[in-house]
Amino acid sequence: MIKYLYDICRCLSAVSNYLNPGLSFKLTLTLALALILASCAETEPRFRPSGLNSTFDFAPDTPFNVYIKRTKERIGKARLDLNGNNRARIIEAVSPFELKPASECIFDVDADGKYEKGILLVHGLSDSPYLVRPIGEYFQSRCFLVRSILLPGHGTVPGDLLYVSDEEWIKAIDYGLRSIKGAAQNVYIGGYSTGGTLALYEGFRHNEIKAIILFSPAIGFKNSYTGPALRVYQYMKRWLEGRRDDLDFAKYETFATSAVVELAEIMDKNKAEAEKTGKLKTPVFAALSYEDISVSAKKTIRFFSKYFASPESRMILYAKNPESLRFDDSRIKIIKSRNLRGRILDFAHVSIPIPPDDSHYGKEGEYKSCLHYDKIKEKKKWRACKNDEKSVWLGVASKENMNRGVVRRLTYNPLYKDMTGALDEFLENIGWPDPGSGDVKMASGGGFSLKKQGPLQGPALQK
Repeated sequence: MIKYLYDICRCLSAVSNYLNPGLSFKLTLTLALALILASCAETEPRFRPSGLNSTFDFAPDTPFNVYIKRTKERIGKARLDLNGNNRARIIEAVSPFELKPASECIFDVDADGKYEKGILLVHGLSDSPYLVRPIGEYFQSRCFLVRSILLPGHGTVPGDLLYVSDEEWIKAIDYGLRSIKGAAQNVYIGGYSTGGTLALYEGFRHNEIKAIILFSPAIGFKNSYTGPALRVYQYMKRWLEGRRDDLDFAKYETFATSAVVELAEIMDKNKAEAEKTGKLKTPVFAALSYEDISVSAKKTIRFFSKYFASPESRMILYAKNPESLRFDDSRIKIIKSRNLRGRILDFAHVSIPIPPDDSHYGKEGEYKSCLHYDKIKEKKKWRACKNDEKSVWLGVASKENMNRGVVRRLTYNPLYKDMTGALDEFLENIGWPDPGSGDVKMASGGGFSLKKQGPLQGPALQK
């Protein structure tokens, strides 16, 4: 809290000096205290930090199974939506995980007991490891040891993201990468959204990483002023888009403004590292949507072409009108996303790493993303978004799409199998270790099913 007060004072002092150089520090402190008192007025526990999940305090040599166990215990103490029926399932869904190579795999373990290849997967901002589990199952089927971490501030209550720093996220990913290095001969790293940003950060610092896998990576915001503006805005509005019901067990619906500022810090570090290093020689696979409204696809494309030097690097770019796009970089493959017969307008940020058969976010999944509608002021549209399967459109919640009719945010990738096929080709091209038998079962990505025991959508977080 003291650090938060200091940051507010520093920010307000800078703003007040710009507007009125004569404004006293006493007045600045008064304004800061007013903001602090307002923040303390949070009535619902989920909007306050739990005190259990804003830092990464595990020792570097903590065994990964111990890390998973202790993290699950913390989640169990911090979450407010757990009851007898869903407790174990929710905790398992949002916790860090380990997947050992599929039973069909023939692999060698060296004298040190290391697997042939391993990958660390990192989830996105406000998310949990649930969102990278499907792609984890894909890598498991390709004979990888798979591990995923939980970034501090995530998987518990939205309030835990209020005071987290990017340095704590870096500590977590450093730990995860160290654990994979200790368990696998060949090390890969992958991430979705902010997880992709962090994976890239590690890629710039560790040349021994064999490949970097990115899904909807957060390379830059669509507006260049977003980062600087949010650095001030975070002290004026804690929740970027207001308080929400948080009915999605796998990620927060309520978004801490300060957490986006920490993402901006990682973005800036990556840009600085890229400019200093010049070129990243590690092969990179990236899959993203050109119509993404959460981050800038154009900036990702420019970054890819400018800094990713490996000729084996590949980008899968989903676009509603691929014929209108032209790039000089032949490593970029443009795939048509629009399918009006299937009522799909384009692909959303979250859809890329999720298969259609996912029990929560998939085509028949229990969760319907309709946060762009006010359920009170736009009750009719909100209800149609949640329930009308015949007339609703799927895609990003853009003004253009919403002018067409009721839109539900697309939360799965209709072309998921094609994407993993492209990923297979990428891995083969960079000379990944032979899985052995060559007769390895394909992973659809929907094997971790929560639906069998009833829906987990809509837990009573407000209690």
